[in-house]
Amino acid sequence: MVVDEVKLQSLLLDTSILTVDGITAFEKEKKQKGTTLSDFVLSSGKVKEPELRKLQAYVLGIPYLNLEKEKIDREILQMIPEPIARKYSIVAYKKRGNDLEVCILDIDNLPAIDFVKKKTGLRILPRLTDTESIKSVLVQYKKSLQAEFDSIIQKEVGSLQKVDDKHDKTNEKD
Repeated sequence: MVVDEVKLQSLLLDTSILTVDGITAFEKEKKQKGTTLSDFVLSSGKVKEPELRKLQAYVLGIPYLNLEKEKIDREILQMIPEPIARKYSIVAYKKRGNDLEVCILDIDNLPAIDFVKKKTGLRILPRLTDTESIKSVLVQYKKSLQAEFDSIIQKEVGSLQKVDDKHDKTNEKD
């Protein structure tokens, strides 16, 4: 599902993000440096990444999701291991029945999508997102891990206190 640059270019013109002069400048840079249209509009400051991702999602006909303020359920988050999420910029977002919505930066990253499909056995519904959204979800992995460690520590402290209490009661009887 590669973003069709002709459709994206047309959309950028229609939304007045780029002008005909801007397209000419892009064509020149593309010939010289091999720059993509997306990279060109980002580097020129014509649009910020979230807006570009929304336009790309529109061209692809898939939803765009901003996850910066979303709290993802720990169980769903863990469906994609953190190293995979970090390496391929793909995170599980929502599960409904046999469908798993995943947010990804590169919709063409089929190996990552296939991995998630094989690991979960669910139908994968890709959603486009932006870099800051992925970063905010990656932070949730750390928070989830911290909560898990805290829970383990609390259980261990509780069991140590029970052993200590039994030891004290045994010493009182002596």
